[in-house]
Amino acid sequence: MLAGALLVAVLIAEGNSPVLCLTILGWMLVTNFSFNIVGGFRNPAGSYILCVTLFTGLLGVFVKALTNEPLVSNVANADQTLLIYMLGTCGTAFAAVLSTRFKPKKAFLAGRLTQDNTSQVVLGCLAVGIGLPYILFLLAPSLASIARQLNITLPLAILIGVYQRVKATGGRSSFSWPVLIAWAFSSWVGLVSYSKEAMFAPSLAWIVAAAAARLRLSFLQVLILVPLGAFAVAVLVPFSQYGRNFRAETAADPGVAYRMLKHPLALRAMVNAAAESRVELYHWFNKPRGIFDRLTLVPIDSALISLTDVNGPIGLQNTFTYFENIIPHFILPNKPEIHSGNDYAHEIGMLAPADHTTGISFSPYGDAYHQAGWVGVLLVMPAIQFLMFAAMNFVMGSTDEAPWALFFVMAFAHIAAEGMLQFPVYIISFGMEAIIATAFAMIYVTPLIGTLLLGPGKRAVIRRPVPRPQQRRLAAPAQG
Repeated sequence: MLAGALLVAVLIAEGNSPVLCLTILGWMLVTNFSFNIVGGFRNPAGSYILCVTLFTGLLGVFVKALTNEPLVSNVANADQTLLIYMLGTCGTAFAAVLSTRFKPKKAFLAGRLTQDNTSQVVLGCLAVGIGLPYILFLLAPSLASIARQLNITLPLAILIGVYQRVKATGGRSSFSWPVLIAWAFSSWVGLVSYSKEAMFAPSLAWIVAAAAARLRLSFLQVLILVPLGAFAVAVLVPFSQYGRNFRAETAADPGVAYRMLKHPLALRAMVNAAAESRVELYHWFNKPRGIFDRLTLVPIDSALISLTDVNGPIGLQNTFTYFENIIPHFILPNKPEIHSGNDYAHEIGMLAPADHTTGISFSPYGDAYHQAGWVGVLLVMPAIQFLMFAAMNFVMGSTDEAPWALFFVMAFAHIAAEGMLQFPVYIISFGMEAIIATAFAMIYVTPLIGTLLLGPGKRAVIRRPVPRPQQRRLAAPAQG
């Protein structure tokens, strides 16, 4: 509440409309209420609500306030766009709270991961995550890239390993050697491939798991983490943007990436100069803000909302397509392909007419409003989100019940805001199938791999000293 009041005071002092500022305050209050009432980060629903709000527009509002830029600059309908965000979040909050009324007493995956089998599960995730793509590369190269995209075991090795380590040590420690190997390997792959997702996903997994398990950070650890975070934003983000042009050379010689990082400040200055000279059709800030330009959807959402107000909603055909794609190919071989983001981008004039491959991301609010107006925002979107929240409650419950839920907490931080209505439908179907299949494989199959690596009987994540039982002293015989 205090942060919201201070933000509103700053925005009003900078000349923004009081009505618009109160809309933002209401948006923050609804998000805070719903995030806490569903359990915060312990419940994936809480993570979804918070991440959609932050990365749709609230983080951009803070940047605007800090840089003294009017909220309405570069956006024709900021008032209505932010109002749709606020009322849409009310619908999401209602769906999340309602889903808790249908929560089962015990989630399907609850209790299957224990302190005894965690070590073998983490080792199995590590072995599969690193080994499977390379085995397929040697045996079936065409499947290797698919394995890298669908294989979620490496982030799970970090998520589950960190979570259980923090729990087992009472919040004092978060790293074990399998976690350290998974984190280092994933980060290295991200560096040499110039992929921000691969580069930052391991650290995000650590943050999510450590926060969910309530790691107690020392002052020294904070002093180390803050500069590392600044280095990631200031250096690694422009490094990934520039380095994509050299992926072929880096594949032959990884030293290419190292030589780029030898002069990080010069590299950053060059990337920033190129960004300032480039004319962006849709932007919210008056000048390029680096990674923050990617962490707001207000400009393209507002363009889609303006188009909807002029031409009217297009109907719910795209939503029906999202659900149709749940049906397997062998049942529905001619099911329609999903190109809604690309189609919307063409409608607002963001892409060339011949470009039918570039994927453009809009928020679930923008997608719902473009399909069905206020009915889409207040009824259709919350209904779909209710199904997603109910499915997560049934399969996983909270992170305390089933640490597998941490994967969705991390995924929401990456894609919830820009996944449109397609992403909740994906979670309901393929997402639930993937996590159940992976959980059963890691619990019942890959422990065999862990047993080969650890040896039989070595299961515990950490070995805590067992206090010796105190021997009872017999009373001395009475002296006669």
